[in-house]
Amino acid sequence: MKLIKFYIILLMLPYQLVANTYSHNYKIHNNKETKLGTFGEIIEDDIVTNFFSSGSEYHSTILDKNGFTLEFSLLDSLNNTNYRAIKRDDDIIVMGKKNGKDLDIKLGLNRGDWRQSISYTLSKFSQMKQDEIIFSILRIDKFETIEMKASKKGTSTVDVLGNQTQVEHIRITGNSFLSKMWYADYWFRSSDGLLIRCEAITDPIGFNKTIIELIE
Repeated sequence: MKLIKFYIILLMLPYQLVANTYSHNYKIHNNKETKLGTFGEIIEDDIVTNFFSSGSEYHSTILDKNGFTLEFSLLDSLNNTNYRAIKRDDDIIVMGKKNGKDLDIKLGLNRGDWRQSISYTLSKFSQMKQDEIIFSILRIDKFETIEMKASKKGTSTVDVLGNQTQVEHIRITGNSFLSKMWYADYWFRSSDGLLIRCEAITDPIGFNKTIIELIE
């Protein structure tokens, strides 16, 4: 674990020397496991690198100034996985390895607005006046592109680390009939869009739920 975190720090160090870096820690748990993870972003000029790390996994999404994804990469040293997905015109090109198997995949985008980092996208959406947005993501379990729809569900006041805090509730679903069986609820701090909590339902009856909650 310490070696993995040291490797991640080395990857980020050149950016930290010339850019602004922000990160927060979260508890991630479901009916199988509990783990810790870090969400953050590195801002340099008009480019944002959004990252997530937990255990042996490190995800990195490079976005332009409008929040559109230019490149996504995933490193998992324990599972022999290291690949990049790059946007070229209206396609996503995936190259590298997953579980030791070579990847060389070309996927079409139904919509040009690829926004791979859902937490980053919804954080920015929470600060907008729009009530709904539609965008595309790459499913990293099946390597297919799907459309997502996010809708605002209102505001409320909740306890966040001992402080009463106003939050924006956003629900995200797949933008097709079958994919609407999956949904996730997100809560972001109204003042700045900080992710406070996420509850993701992965089956029709809600038995399998993943919860992400801010701890510091």
